[in-house]
Amino acid sequence: MSDETTTVADLRRLIRDFVHQRDWEQFHNPKNLAMAIAIEAAELMEHFQWLRTDELPAIRSDAEAMRQITEEIADVTAFVLSSPTHSTSI
Repeated sequence: MSDETTTVADLRRLIRDFVHQRDWEQFHNPKNLAMAIAIEAAELMEHFQWLRTDELPAIRSDAEAMRQITEEIADVTAFVLSSPTHSTSI
């Protein structure tokens, strides 16, 4: 897959398959997904907590920090793409 040709539908399909292989559909209702997105977003924000704006550029040169930040962004994205496409009662 390349960024130039991969569609959102492709990504949703990959996430759906990943979730299905682990039998996680049972947990993916709107409430749980909203909570998971908020939790992962909070974990992402932790990497920037207490940093001054002038300290932010240094993060880009910290390979481990960037790896962790990238993983948190991926987690948020995966949960967003996991949202059910059918009507689900809350």
